[in-house]
Amino acid sequence: MPGTPESLGEAIFDESSPTFHEGRIGSSRQKMSSEAIEKFFSLDQDFMHLTGYADKQIDGSKADLIWDSINTIPSRVEEFRTRPLRTSNETFGETPFPVEWDYLGHNIVRFDNRYFGLSRSAGPVDLIGMRSRGELSRLPSSDDLESLKAELVMKRGTPIEKCMPPIRDSATLPKLYRWIKEKIN
Repeated sequence: MPGTPESLGEAIFDESSPTFHEGRIGSSRQKMSSEAIEKFFSLDQDFMHLTGYADKQIDGSKADLIWDSINTIPSRVEEFRTRPLRTSNETFGETPFPVEWDYLGHNIVRFDNRYFGLSRSAGPVDLIGMRSRGELSRLPSSDDLESLKAELVMKRGTPIEKCMPPIRDSATLPKLYRWIKEKIN
């Protein structure tokens, strides 16, 4: 499930929701009416079994006995807590992903396992459409970010020193600066 724990929590814990009461475990036992309990448990309860809140079939018509069939803490909590984390195999190589904005007038985007320098003055660019038309080679690109940045520096014709942060000594020269100097010399 995508999202940060904070954003997921905010989406789940919604005090303005008509089903929200006070956010305390078990408080629904005192606050839900018999009619609401009956309606809730007349629905398919597969999610209650899957999550471990109900270990057996629940009879929604017996509202006064229903809470004896519900686990306040899911019976599968230890299983869920200790199971290995599974993540998606998606690499998002086919999705344009912004890397850096306004680098020498270009937005740098990772797409199709390459870095592309998209000129800000050109406006919006449809990388997926360009790929399908075989036009990606028209854009500045590289397999690695530093090489693309070097290409953009040389293309612009800006003195290298104006594109780089202040350098205190040769031992701290950034890799990009060394690469560009090697290419020029």
